[in-house]
Amino acid sequence: MKRFIILFMLVFTIQIGFAQVYNDSDLVGKWTIIKTEEFVDNELTDSNIEIVNEDCQDYVHFQASGKFVANEFRSDCTKRDEDTGTWKIDGNKMLLTENEESIYLSFITFTSDSLVLSAKEKKDDKEIEFRITFKRFYEVKKTTSLQSEPPITFSNVITSVEGKRWKYTENTNIFYFTLESNGRISSKDPYMVGISPNSWKQTGNKVIIHLNDKYVTYTGTLINASIIKGTAENITGKTWDFTLELY
Repeated sequence: MKRFIILFMLVFTIQIGFAQVYNDSDLVGKWTIIKTEEFVDNELTDSNIEIVNEDCQDYVHFQASGKFVANEFRSDCTKRDEDTGTWKIDGNKMLLTENEESIYLSFITFTSDSLVLSAKEKKDDKEIEFRITFKRFYEVKKTTSLQSEPPITFSNVITSVEGKRWKYTENTNIFYFTLESNGRISSKDPYMVGISPNSWKQTGNKVIIHLNDKYVTYTGTLINASIIKGTAENITGKTWDFTLELY
């Protein structure tokens, strides 16, 4: 995992604009990073969407003892990396310390399930801001069905996906997008398509979707006229199963 504090660039000087005071107890628990963003003079210049593995999610655990543990897992759910340090909320700021390096962060959003932290600096007369968006991580215990699922039967009828709107569910998040006739993807949801070129193509019952300038590739098969199932893979080699539903 990228060093948790390094995500905020250790030389940043924090500028706080909130008067609200937060308590340590509000933050205790596990949080998953879902997006990182960089702004220059309040204009978005870079955005990265973190891919969530449904079986073993990467997370940061803010413990009640004042310690944090940041865990990253491989696609087979074995641990890839672990970073540790300390944390403390000081009024409307958070102090993070790792490997004797400390940094103050400001709160942009802080609710029971959503957290956005920000760091700012001045560079060449420009204001640089880095933001990380988290969602609270809830562990779900999987149950084993007494009966095995019926086998999937693939339709021999080839149906075009062009011009149709699809729904993608990832954990508790639901995203909607349209596969346009020009091979592009339209969506009002930045979490789904990012800020870079996106494309798709269909060959028979096989559908390939590229998101965020091919950071993630979804390779699926039409099960029927309204379901696409397959496997997604990002450029780091992480893979996970996905299902798209006609909406």
